[in-house]
Amino acid sequence: MYPNVPYTGYSWPLTQHMGVVSRETLYVLIEACLLYANSDNPVKKINQHLLDNNVFSENFRADSGKPDVWRDYQQILSELGLIYSTQIERQITLTPIGVAFLDKTLNFDEMITLQVLRYQYPNGHKVTISTSLQETLGDREYNSLTQLQTLSGVAVRPGVLLWTIMHGLYMKGFEPTLTTDEVQGFVMRCRANSDAPMCIEHIIRYREGNCPLELLDRGRRNSQDWLKFASLTPLFVLERRDRIRLSEYSITNVDEIVQICNRLGEKSTFWFPTSADRRQSRFSWYSFFGTFDISVSLIPTHNEIPESLEKDVELASTTRNVNLGNYIPEPSAVGANNVVGRQIISTYDYSKSHAGRRLHDNMVNLIASTCISKGASVYNDPNTIDLFVMHKDCEYLVEVKSITPKNFISRLRYALGQILQYDYLLDNIHPSRRLVLAFTASIPPDSWSIPFINDHLNFDLLSIENDRLNTYSNSSDAKSLFGVA
Repeated sequence: MYPNVPYTGYSWPLTQHMGVVSRETLYVLIEACLLYANSDNPVKKINQHLLDNNVFSENFRADSGKPDVWRDYQQILSELGLIYSTQIERQITLTPIGVAFLDKTLNFDEMITLQVLRYQYPNGHKVTISTSLQETLGDREYNSLTQLQTLSGVAVRPGVLLWTIMHGLYMKGFEPTLTTDEVQGFVMRCRANSDAPMCIEHIIRYREGNCPLELLDRGRRNSQDWLKFASLTPLFVLERRDRIRLSEYSITNVDEIVQICNRLGEKSTFWFPTSADRRQSRFSWYSFFGTFDISVSLIPTHNEIPESLEKDVELASTTRNVNLGNYIPEPSAVGANNVVGRQIISTYDYSKSHAGRRLHDNMVNLIASTCISKGASVYNDPNTIDLFVMHKDCEYLVEVKSITPKNFISRLRYALGQILQYDYLLDNIHPSRRLVLAFTASIPPDSWSIPFINDHLNFDLLSIENDRLNTYSNSSDAKSLFGVA
């Protein structure tokens, strides 16, 4: 049977609770995280919040005799990369994408489309090898499902694969649909997105009666869950429980979606574990999956942050004064021995920031805390400059922008205009002053923006990479200042 599966028992596990996901339920879940993450007994308060809002049933636990909605449904948030799994991060911690969704700078259609397409195997969320799978593996032992899939050559994004196969069927004159049987018998055998052409040919032969169907063991439920998951996006329509169809939206936007799927099919865009430490490896997954990658465009129409939320004040043309004051970071940002916390979200209490600017303010706080830990003096002006840093006889003027893949170019242009104006407004322009642009997303090393900012403009560029500051710069001093030890 085509093709040979990577190992007996291979499948695409996904939480069974994905079927309850909607715009409303997901927002109430993440809103509860915002309200109670830093409170005493947050689980009890979150459970009550969810019950008060009539989002889920009481779900009494047999072991405690008490309702525990959070215990079951929190995994939806971690599965989607909106929070870190509480198995590895006991403090409820939102990712940058989680904060953007909470702020409504990223709408539901954009978020779910982005994460359905980026979800991959292997990943750091599905790590447990079930008892039945271990029995199938026999004497071969692996420390996690992640390790098993990595060593077996698995590198597949099912959302991309489903879309690519249905589009391929459409281009060959066949119905752009997939049934649960076809997913379980053909699609789920793929270990990489490059298997799509072979999969398309076998499905066509099956539909013409020239190829048998051999269903994978234990793959039924996972096939159904993936159809539900994919149908949450505008790209697919769930016609009935066991069949999904390419949407009219997909046909209309086919050129852009093809480009995105081709990019996400490249192995270089995948996450792979880099640490033998299982907890550290899992942590890096949520950092990767929970951070924007500007090379992956957002498909649905996006409403950008209203300009009124930006620091766009009227400045008198006759003055060049900027009212700088000492920047005081949140107490949690710098820990014992002046060590900066490594998580962008955990370094800041996002509940204290204005909606629409939480991710921006988190990034400002992380940069400031990093610089303070290196002995720098840090200042800001709430009406103009995000950060002004003095370190080793050099000044750094930092402008931070929260972005999504859809608005990166427009926000970059906006940031350039602002930072050049602020540079002009500052008195006594320092000969060693460096201008720094910071974006709340992952910027891949092959992005055109890096040579444009570093080489053409001679500016420094800060981004987020695995929940840490990442510095692109031609200045060794800038790399030392903004690098997280």
